[in-house]
This record gives sequence, structure tokens and C-alpha cells, in this order.
Amino acid sequence: MRRVSIFFAALAVAAVLAIPAFASTTKTVNWTFGVKTVSIKKNDTVKWSWSGSMIHNVKGPGVSTSTTKNGSASRKFTATGTFTYFCSVHGANAQKTTVKVS
Repeated sequence: MRRVSIFFAALAVAAVLAIPAFASTTKTVNWTFGVKTVSIKKNDTVKWSWSGSMIHNVKGPGVSTSTTKNGSASRKFTATGTFTYFCSVHGANAQKTTVKVS
């Protein structure tokens, strides 16, 4: 009986320690330099940020920011798939990020 109790206690400790492995993360994209592809897990967040002399914005599924010299935008991805974001100032072919969610 004591072995069973120790087993379940160890199992409970292992379960608590495993929780951080499933926690969501945030991946930051420096929009000024236009990262091409970001791979994340479902329920992770992507944050675009920019600053400097050039103006930027972020346009795409679930995100549409105003055009500014300094700014940021975030989106939490709750579904798998491939999503494309771009800066309309610089054009979809010049400055875009493809987010791949698995």
C-alpha cells in the first residue's frame, strides 16, 4: 500500500512539473527588418514591433494597425494553419511575415 501511495505522489509531482511545458509563449518579430517566416505552436502569440524613422503597420488575419513610426501589434493564434501578414506601406512582397502554426 505504501508503494502505491509513493507512486501516486510521484505522479502528482511529475504532473505539476510538466505544466510549464504546455504554457504558451510569445515570439517577437522585429518588423523593421521584416522576418519572413515564424513557426509557433497553437495558442502561442506573435508580437510585431517597430521603431525608428520609417513608418510601418501590420495587416492580416486578426491584426490591422494604424501606420506609425513606433508601434507594436500582437495576435494569439488559437488555430493551426498558415497566416500571412504584411506592411501596407512597403507592400505585401517587400515586407511580410508568414506565421506557421502547428
